[in-house]
Amino acid sequence: MALVWAIILVWQENFKCDESSRAPNTVSYGSSSVDTPMVSKMERTLLGWCRQSVTGCDLSETVLNSSSKDIQIENFTSSFSDGKAFCAILKRYHPDLVDNTLLSRLIDDPTRLLDFVFRQFEKIGIPRLLDPEDFESDVRSGGVDKKSVMTYVICIFRKLHV
Repeated sequence: MALVWAIILVWQENFKCDESSRAPNTVSYGSSSVDTPMVSKMERTLLGWCRQSVTGCDLSETVLNSSSKDIQIENFTSSFSDGKAFCAILKRYHPDLVDNTLLSRLIDDPTRLLDFVFRQFEKIGIPRLLDPEDFESDVRSGGVDKKSVMTYVICIFRKLHV
């Protein structure tokens, strides 16, 4: 995993989504409310893309309880641990792969929801880099590994936008 992360950090230098390097009619994902020095440009960019992807994404009232219709993405650990963020991203770009009836049965079981979403991403060619157990076992230690989730989100981003 350390080697993969090292490759990602090298790739980060080439990953530019700012005004000077983007093509006309493309969207910059770089604006984000997370501006701490400990958050890299790549992390801010990915978080911005994730937020944009889930904004207005209707998982319907049958899936999300009425008190939390909006999916909040603040980081790559707790924001993704219940599977809802992954599900909303999948629904935004591949609504045909998301069945609300099935989701309404899975929404209260993060392990089953994560498994479902990861299987759906596999159908569109995104390798399964994470397992639901990665999220379960790390709850005691403070959450899933941020770099692992970032790596998976990068795979999703690249598949959907390249």
